[in-house]
Amino acid sequence: MKDRNNKRKLLMIIIIVVIILFLSGIYYFLFMPRYKVVDKTKEMTETEKKYGDKVLSWVRVEGTGIDMPVIYRDTDTDVSKSDYDFAWSYTENKEKANHIVITSHNVLNVSSNPLKPNKSLRRFESLPAFLYSDFALKNQFIQYSIGEQNDLYRIFSVAIVKNATIDYDNNVYSKEKLKKYIDNSAKESYYNYDLDVNETDSILTLVTCTRFFGATTDYSIKIDARKVRKHEIVKPVKLRVQSNYDIILEKMKEGETYETTA
Repeated sequence: MKDRNNKRKLLMIIIIVVIILFLSGIYYFLFMPRYKVVDKTKEMTETEKKYGDKVLSWVRVEGTGIDMPVIYRDTDTDVSKSDYDFAWSYTENKEKANHIVITSHNVLNVSSNPLKPNKSLRRFESLPAFLYSDFALKNQFIQYSIGEQNDLYRIFSVAIVKNATIDYDNNVYSKEKLKKYIDNSAKESYYNYDLDVNETDSILTLVTCTRFFGATTDYSIKIDARKVRKHEIVKPVKLRVQSNYDIILEKMKEGETYETTA
């Protein structure tokens, strides 16, 4: 009788363990992000020794080698140097900021056939890879860190736009202005992401120059992402190519390299 009770207890323990493991697996599948945030406090501290209080934040982009500090650009920051190792913003961090724009150079990826990211592309040369729909589908997350706060953002728009349309100088938008920006970004995007974005979200925009349409400085590739919401399932979403993507396919067929460096 005692042996039978022990077997029942053992069986119950096994069943409980299996249930816990099963529920843990479901939780991990649904809620744990595939692209995990990484604490960048140490890196930011080291970077501050070099650039002082101009260090604003840190940015990482899934599927790329982009993993670098963000510097406040002013007259003391010479971003034209070839040995720069940072991205930059024209606005300082603000408590109420809801649209942060970060930019950096693209001196290698100058073809209508964008390079796929590799270990040598550690700056914003990797951003044009999002013009490949398969790459955009697989890589949808950006980490943005300020101090000890490491936030995850998810991409909702990829587009090539006229430089004159990019607002670099204001990071606090009214709800009306932010809604207009989000709607326009979704419209100009080459992909329709199955993702809700609205004026209550915080938006992160990455920008770099592109020679995709030839040897001109008129265009930039722009990637918009919104901050992951509380209790949101952090998994990639479906996307479909929009009709304006046809011009991208046509240019890629040309396969021309317009210039070698910028």
